[in-house]
Amino acid sequence: RNSRKQAPSESIYGEGGVRMIHLEITDKCNAACPQCARNQNGGATNPLLPLVELSLNDVKAMLKPEDLAPIRKIYLCGNYGD
Repeated sequence: RNSRKQAPSESIYGEGGVRMIHLEITDKCNAACPQCARNQNGGATNPLLPLVELSLNDVKAMLKPEDLAPIRKIYLCGNYGD
């Protein structure tokens, strides 16, 4: 018999709905990796992939205070594909 307690697995969804939010706040990057879809072979910006950012006002418009009550974690990331 194993008496050790196991940590609960983290899931984006909980019993009451969404528990975590992952926000991609920017598509911009200055690394210019040759394999990246953001640019053309490490050079010019890919015209088919707009480089955009979310402003604080954008985030406020998406997430109302009442929506945040059950949220336990918010991940702020920022790069398409990274």
